[in-house]
Amino acid sequence: MIPGDFEVLCASGETNWGEGFGVALYDVNTPLGVANDWLSWDNDWNSGMILHTDTINWHHLAITADDQYNAVLYRDNVIRNYSNITNKNIIPEIAFDYVVGHSYRGELDDIRIYKRTLTAVEIELISCRNPLVK
Repeated sequence: MIPGDFEVLCASGETNWGEGFGVALYDVNTPLGVANDWLSWDNDWNSGMILHTDTINWHHLAITADDQYNAVLYRDNVIRNYSNITNKNIIPEIAFDYVVGHSYRGELDDIRIYKRTLTAVEIELISCRNPLVK
């Protein structure tokens, strides 16, 4: 679907993408949330002088979708983009319908999939960027 360096961090659906819901990297490692016909880019990623070349620091990425199919993309506890998912059949009910790290050339840690929508406060609490979490 998208040519070039497209790396799936965690997604539902087919490994060729386009069929599921999740988080990926593309275009100079820019994080994006994808849900079939919906792309939500972390638009601030490439505006940072060192973010796209930083290979030392960890970043926390999260994507949520509520019961109204409003999706929110977070990086390091900050909302980076949001949208409404039009294809409502792409969020699976079964945990085994997920793919982790397809075509990804890096390290992943502490991948979590919840059956409910996390709040912004909950995302902050589980993020490594929260000074209260050791």
